Amino acid sequence: MTTEHSDVQQFLNGLLITDQATLRFLFQAVFNTDTAPPPEQAAMELTRHVQENAGVVPPALIRWLNSPSSVSAPVLAYLIRLAGFYRDARIERPLQVILRQLTFVAAHPAAVRALAMSRGGQASRALTELLWRDSVHQWHVREPAILRELGHLGDQSSIDDLLRALAVPYEGPRRAAAEALACFEANDVLDRLLRLARATDNANLTAGAAEALGLLGDARAVPTLQQTAQNRDARVAIEASVALARLGSTDAESRLIRLYSDANATVREKALRAMALAGRLGEQGPSRATINTLMTGLQDAQPEVREAASLSLGDLKLASAAEPVAQALSKEVNPLIRAKMVRALGQLAQPISLPTLIHTLQRDDNLSVQVEALGALSMFSDPAIAEHIVPFRSHTNPRLVHAADRALRRLLHKPFVWPEPASIEAAAAINLFNLQGARERFLPPPPPPPKPGFFDRLFGVKPPPPPEPPTPLGALQLSPERLEVSLDPNLNVEGWQTGVIDWSRRFSVQITREPVSERRGQSEGPDDIGVHFVLRQRRGDIGADFETVAVSLWCAPSPIVGQFPAKSARLPCLDPHAAAPFLAALRWYAEVHGNPIRVPRFEHE
Repeated sequence: MTTEHSDVQQFLNGLLITDQATLRFLFQAVFNTDTAPPPEQAAMELTRHVQENAGVVPPALIRWLNSPSSVSAPVLAYLIRLAGFYRDARIERPLQVILRQLTFVAAHPAAVRALAMSRGGQASRALTELLWRDSVHQWHVREPAILRELGHLGDQSSIDDLLRALAVPYEGPRRAAAEALACFEANDVLDRLLRLARATDNANLTAGAAEALGLLGDARAVPTLQQTAQNRDARVAIEASVALARLGSTDAESRLIRLYSDANATVREKALRAMALAGRLGEQGPSRATINTLMTGLQDAQPEVREAASLSLGDLKLASAAEPVAQALSKEVNPLIRAKMVRALGQLAQPISLPTLIHTLQRDDNLSVQVEALGALSMFSDPAIAEHIVPFRSHTNPRLVHAADRALRRLLHKPFVWPEPASIEAAAAINLFNLQGARERFLPPPPPPPKPGFFDRLFGVKPPPPPEPPTPLGALQLSPERLEVSLDPNLNVEGWQTGVIDWSRRFSVQITREPVSERRGQSEGPDDIGVHFVLRQRRGDIGADFETVAVSLWCAPSPIVGQFPAKSARLPCLDPHAAAPFLAALRWYAEVHGNPIRVPRFEHE
């Protein structure tokens, strides 16, 4: 399978799991029809169409790109991504129009990628021309996307433009340029970055070069960075110190601590944020001196410094910081800073700060602080905290209602956890259910009823019986040789299909998480209600005929989360209480074939 074919197939398979409405729309747009086949067939036909029509984008798709205002921003981005896979130069003109208008800024990253794909070997030249079309003072989402794409392409002709972009006055584009330069081989960019890091006439350029050297990770940059860390411009010194921390320097934190004594509040703020980053990069974690400096920052006279100290302590997840942050919160008069301190306490999630958060939620008169408090309480592991959140579901302010709903979902959610890799030693079966009728079975059992009192014993009152377990519609058969989906022939299982994966042969795995969200594409941390698995294996040595196994895992253990609609209802759902052998085998055999699964971090970070 070619890389292009694999990319478009992965893109469409993702929509097959997460957004079938958009998949249907893309099919109708490509084939200029008002109807669409079942989602699985639509994805297959679109993949085949892209493969068979490379270089020729469908006219109907171009018409949609010429009228971008007629679709929503997420759908426009999907249209652009699909058009890019055709690698047709005719899409360049409508893409240029889209890229010139801030109205479509949400689709700019997709447009940059599609433009690069359509230009082939000339992609770098087209992107660099677009990069410098406007003044750097007008750079927004488009330019950082271009810089990152140039790094992805790895064309050495773009190195000069990336180096030039290090001098822009905004941190976002400058960081994107540094990240792009770090994608090249060290020998291609190291010497030029070292020269720029020694320069003193342009602080932005020197700081950007120092950041790029840190991301590049070449130890030959250490002497130059040590020199740059002595720069009189504090911004440059901070970037050089962080770069040294990335390269394993043990004295980076002490340099940043000295910079915190600067009279300029902006310098102190940046120094605290850099301290937290340097502390995370160190093998031993942040030093005691760094922790003390961050705690001192909580009492700084300037609000932006107090904010940086709070967020830095939260990012470091230091349990000992919970009490100082809670004390600072009780004295803070600025509501914006109170909100940040509350967020930090949520990241720390220490019992000692729980009374402060509950008091803040109930007594603070600022809406943003209350919203943050709801989110912070949801980071704790004790489900009893829900009693403090539930009253806000009936609040008159819709923001608080939404925040309370989101907090309850997060609080009552049990994160998806991968087991360790393990081969299949003996045959086993995992029941498959139609999720729509099996949710109650998949939820944890209710707490035991209270002991019967006098009247209960007298009149024989009994608790209601548990719900009847649903009938399995099939099974996922595991054996040392293969994995197989088998369905009960006596039951009507509409839309499901059988499949076999041979463990001895290479296979692909696509894993898609399904977050609880009211808005399409929005992810709210750990609020997953399902994780979907699509396994594919070529039936022969060549050709595009594949064996497919697609199953879901229900991950919502609370009745509250169980009320939300789940896309996983479309696929056979594994019994979550027996799914560990499948997950362990999936990791084991993927590693055997040299394609280890990157374990997604579904828990809140």
